[in-house]
Amino acid sequence: MYSFKPEVLDRLLSHGITKAVGFIHEARGKQELYEKRTKSLEALREAAIIQSTESSNRLENVVVSQEVLRTISKTGKPINRNDRNEAEIAGYLDVLNTIHNSQQDMPFTPNLVLQIHRDLMQFTREGGGSWKKAPNQIIQRHADGSETLRAHTSPPHLVADHMAQLHESFAHAINQGMADPLILIALYVLDFLC
Repeated sequence: MYSFKPEVLDRLLSHGITKAVGFIHEARGKQELYEKRTKSLEALREAAIIQSTESSNRLENVVVSQEVLRTISKTGKPINRNDRNEAEIAGYLDVLNTIHNSQQDMPFTPNLVLQIHRDLMQFTREGGGSWKKAPNQIIQRHADGSETLRAHTSPPHLVADHMAQLHESFAHAINQGMADPLILIALYVLDFLC
């Protein structure tokens, strides 16, 4: 009880100590605000990942029910390993989570593209992580049944060299500030698809 006497408190509580205690309270308030904001941001991030997964996969005709999507999101694995849609969605969710959690440690290289492809396809029978082995074309199919060749793609034996050139060109354009990064990313995606 001696410490609570006014003369003892006056002697113990110097201006420096009082100031330090004020900083501690300020930091605690910021920490609580950050924790509340972080919880809200985490909930938003989870919702965005699920919505992105559903939308992006629907473009490729890969569709599962909301219930299945949420289950895969929680477990990180397809419910039925023989269901290709579930397998692709599980891989997609895994890759999205990796990107969200580790993007600062992921140098954008052809090897990263192969790793992402491997992880995307990890639950499928075919697997992934290699460049294409068969030729393909980007074709637009019209309502009347006719088709239009939209783009010539690289033949399989040239893909590795073309990817190395694409990444070199992309890095140079980014480093030189040749255009807004969003435009350069769109151009990268177009060239990647070809």
